[in-house]
Amino acid sequence: MSLGVGLRAFTDALSLAREPGIARFIWWPALISLVVIGSSLGLLFSQVDAGVAWILSHLPSWLSFLEWILAPLAYVLGVLVGALLFSYAATLIASPFLGLLSARVQRHVTGTDPTSGLGVLATIPAALGRELRKLVYHLPRALLVFLLTLLPVVNLVAPVIWFAFGAWIMAVQFGDYAPENEDVDFRTTLATLKQHRAAALGFGAPAALAMAIPLINVVAVPVAVIGGTLLWCRLRQMGQPVVR
Repeated sequence: MSLGVGLRAFTDALSLAREPGIARFIWWPALISLVVIGSSLGLLFSQVDAGVAWILSHLPSWLSFLEWILAPLAYVLGVLVGALLFSYAATLIASPFLGLLSARVQRHVTGTDPTSGLGVLATIPAALGRELRKLVYHLPRALLVFLLTLLPVVNLVAPVIWFAFGAWIMAVQFGDYAPENEDVDFRTTLATLKQHRAAALGFGAPAALAMAIPLINVVAVPVAVIGGTLLWCRLRQMGQPVVR
């Protein structure tokens, strides 16, 4: 499947988020995202300032020209990495609400409710367990990418590498709520997204970009859940095999 399929899933999510039957499920996740991401990014930028100042103070005078490269690069990396970490923290806290949002989108698209009708409190243990499973997948790969971007020459394109990695992680993170509602295990979700990697990246790229934009990232989490759910539903509707 092409990049365009994933991109349309994200852009269609922007419209669907305004539907009355969907919009009322967005407020709690958006509020949680506002508190978590807003407070965390403020702390991040203060640390980036301190880190850049420390590095510059230890550079020899003949390398002073690196200042105009180092500061923007540090902020770009800080935003991309911070968006990944803080959006994950927000999704972890809001995961039961995000599961309900995904289920409502599935009901809107397919006409059937994939959940058992349990309330938010009853879904918390399973939702947190699924998020921790994704964390086990995300963290080692994030560490590997971090180490890779420390290599000479490779670090010149570090923002591009982080963005591509972030796009894939966003696809995995937000493309998993719908299969979770259908009791599809995480390995099957992952295998399906890998089989349709272009579509997954087409969805994940704008999701990662939205996560990195202040204010926009407040509503990006629930919108990304809607988009990931649409992508999963369309894989099913178009007859694409779900790997098991």
